[in-house]
Amino acid sequence: LSAKCADVRYVLRFHGGYSGLLVEILNMKTLRFLGGWKHPAAKWFAYAQSAALMQYYICENAAFLGWTAPKWIGKKLERFGGADELGRVSCFGWGAWCAMEILSSSCKLKELARMQREVEETYTRIPSLFSPGKASQNKIEALRLLAKSRRALQYNIVRSVLFLIPDIQWCLKPGSRWAILPDALVKSMCLAEALLGYYTHWAGYGCSRPTLPDPNGREGSTSPAAKRGVFSPSTTQPRAIFSSLTSPGLKERSPRLAFRLGAVEN
Repeated sequence: LSAKCADVRYVLRFHGGYSGLLVEILNMKTLRFLGGWKHPAAKWFAYAQSAALMQYYICENAAFLGWTAPKWIGKKLERFGGADELGRVSCFGWGAWCAMEILSSSCKLKELARMQREVEETYTRIPSLFSPGKASQNKIEALRLLAKSRRALQYNIVRSVLFLIPDIQWCLKPGSRWAILPDALVKSMCLAEALLGYYTHWAGYGCSRPTLPDPNGREGSTSPAAKRGVFSPSTTQPRAIFSSLTSPGLKERSPRLAFRLGAVEN
């Protein structure tokens, strides 16, 4: 059953949708996975991550075709080391994506910290006859959204680490003395990533830049912070990732960072 599910995952990547080579090419043109973030490094990470996944998908798709038609395509791939070798090489692209996702999420956490400082400085307090100095509802909502986005990025970093560690072992050649992780541990890490991925999806932890309410609580008003782009909305949906514990020849995740509903992802 696991092998059949892995085959479906491979095939889905040929036509695009939530992941695949065509999706990454589109992201290189439109930055649809940027998620509205303003940090200078976020844009370049989005480009670099798509480039890494393009290498990943090309090698993985070729390996899948070689495994599916060993007497035809598999034989032709022998000049490149065979389908298994291409499957191993594809893991380098996936590992690079995971590492950049950790760095990118760290940059986004810094942006959230800056946004929180802006909220603390910009949002006004609404006078109340019953509770003078009570924080405005908009400020409370803004801080809640920032806290939720911060938690989502922290979960994303944990998921990326859970994939990056096994991926380093998948990049090694068979029989390497550096492949020290037991198979049970590798599968357990993939399972933990999958469960965390499903939790973040159903709990609504998206990784796009949060859209904050108006600081003054007035329709159509624009604060100095909003003019600087601190409270601009996100225009893309968060990237997500589907996980697969095993696959017939190559074990890895399943776009970005293995629960992928759209990553990132995500």
